[in-house]
Amino acid sequence: MLAANLLADGRPHLPVGGFWDLELTRNPGGAFGILPQSTLLFFLATLLIVGGVLVWGLRSGQAPLPLGLIAGGGLGNLIDRVARAPGGLQGRVVDFIHFHFWPTFNLADSAIVIGVALLILHEVRPHPSETS
Repeated sequence: MLAANLLADGRPHLPVGGFWDLELTRNPGGAFGILPQSTLLFFLATLLIVGGVLVWGLRSGQAPLPLGLIAGGGLGNLIDRVARAPGGLQGRVVDFIHFHFWPTFNLADSAIVIGVALLILHEVRPHPSETS
């Protein structure tokens, strides 16, 4: 909400050496803006993934930080899809972090990516019961 309000004028803010800035975009699609006409698909997929991550985390008790980041990021984007225009589960996700060599993204996207990376590290590292 803060990014949507502060960046509503459409101009980039806080440019840092031509490398990155804060710029408001509204993404109806998935990562990198793919399938922009499939907002309902992304709503349902996000709902399913967040539900699955929460169930897995509660049952396994493993990797609470990575799973929390994935679920929290997914819920953040899900809230945008529910609460933002045009409504009817067709809302657009607010993206605002713009590196000039990468598509614009948001903090929820960052949480998901970091959570997945940590989850992969958790799964590939040896666990104490496997090393004995």
